Order: sequence, then structure tokens, then C-alpha cells
Amino acid sequence: MSAKDLLTTAPEVTAAGVWPEPEPLDTLEAPAIPAFDALALLPEPLGPWAADNAERMCAPVEFLGTAALVAVAGLVGNRVLVAPDPEANPTWLEAPNLWGLLVGEPGTKKSPSMEKAFAPLHSIEAALHRDNQRRRDEWELDRRNRRKGEPLTEDDLHPPTEEALIAHDITPEKLADLLEHNPHGLAGYQDELLGLIAAWERPEKAGERQFYLKLWNGLSPHTVRRIQRGSHYIPACTLSLLGGAQPGPLSRYILEAARGWNNDGLLQRFQLLVQAELPEYRRVVRSPSRLDSEYANL
Repeated sequence: MSAKDLLTTAPEVTAAGVWPEPEPLDTLEAPAIPAFDALALLPEPLGPWAADNAERMCAPVEFLGTAALVAVAGLVGNRVLVAPDPEANPTWLEAPNLWGLLVGEPGTKKSPSMEKAFAPLHSIEAALHRDNQRRRDEWELDRRNRRKGEPLTEDDLHPPTEEALIAHDITPEKLADLLEHNPHGLAGYQDELLGLIAAWERPEKAGERQFYLKLWNGLSPHTVRRIQRGSHYIPACTLSLLGGAQPGPLSRYILEAARGWNNDGLLQRFQLLVQAELPEYRRVVRSPSRLDSEYANL
């Protein structure tokens, strides 16, 4: 049978015979999201720690669990690398840094959750700050006590490097300087992360957005050249980032990315994005979790 015969003998097909009558979207219900089971999803001891502190703080366990994972990732940095397929591609390595976003209305305890998870890192940062100050004072004292005419060494020309772990409320220039001298990476968090993202929309801030996009990659090198501030070479850009956002302002960025207006992959970089509401208040009195007890004894 020829193609012409097939066209003339084929039965007529109408849209009504193929597609059912469309249902109005406003009658459809969103699928139920399963409860976040910290004990099943998080490794020991993070799971028990998140569940325990969520009950004590009356905070969403999703916030505590996500913040804890980002804090651990920031502490590890690129000291440990992952080889996804060592047989097929032995040079393919990934840093385990994470980006997390806590989405909730004001008062849902996004900031307290971040502070609780980052508390051990703040203790380490305080110790690093004291050590930085001690080494800087010793360097200044050696310079003042140097005899006249004594030749200068390389250490005399440059102050001791600043060791750090946390990048909070920091300029991109200072961030580049810290990453240059802390090659294993840093951990950062912003209470209102959308404020930082909104600042990147200004034309003069476009370079900062690209810098942060590269920081997510974990192992990409980066060079910063400035006339007044000099040059910085970062062998591996590694940053674990945590922030909070409100659903309303965030919806704008999701819409822009979905329609391709400003879709450079920024939102997709947040591997851990959770939205939650405050649980019902319940007063909990019990002994601290094992992880909190060990941290208190440091």
C-alpha cells in the first residue's frame, strides 16, 4: 500500500480521542514531602546531634542537619578528595565542599541553627586568631630589634600569613587573600544570603558573582590582579557556604532561573536546600548529646 493510500484510509484522530479533558491546576494538590529523618539520613554522630538540638531549640531538624553538614564540609575542605570513577577517569577528583540554603519565614530559627552548627568552628577560629596575633607580635618585635645594617631576609619583608577557617561578612578581596594562605579552603555563612546575591546584580559587582561560582567548584585555580592590592594566586578555590533565605524573595530567583533570564547555575549549586516551619513547642530537659558533651570538654 502506497503512502497516499495510507493517508486516505487512515481513520481520523481528534484531540478529544487522544487527550482527556484538562483538569484545572488549582484543584491539584502538591505531593506530600516525606519527613526529614535525621537519624536515618545523617551519619553518626551528626544525626543524633541534629535531632537532639532540634528538640531542645524547638527548631526544624532540617535546619540543624543541613547546617551541620555544611560546617563539617567546611572543616574538611579539600584535605580529602573524592574520585567518582577512578577506573575510567583517574584524574577526575572532586572536593567535598557543600553549599546549603535554609528557607523559612522570619522567626523560624534559621540563624540560631547556623550558629549552633558553626559553634565548634568558631572555637577553632578563635584559637587561630590568637595564634595569628602572637606570630604578628613576634614578627614586629624581631623587626624592631634588628641591628642596623643587618641584611633583611624574605621573612622580614612579609608579615606572617593569616590562618583562618571561617569567612563571614568579608569582602571578595580579603576572601581571596585568605584563600591564598589557607589552601585547604574556608567555611562561610550569611544570615540573609539573598542580600549578598542581590548585591551581585550591580554591574560593578559582576566579577564577585563569577568568583563565587568558581569557589563552588572546589579545585579550580584562580588569579586576582589588582593595581593597589597586588596579585593573589589561589591554587584551589574551595568554599563551603551556608545561608538563610525567605520563601518570598527566593521565589523571584527561582522564576528567573526557570525561565532562563539569569540562569548561570548559581541556584543549582546549593546541593542542600531545605524549607521548614517551626515545630510545635515542647520543653525538653535531658543530658546533652555525646557530641555536645565532647565539644564542651575541648
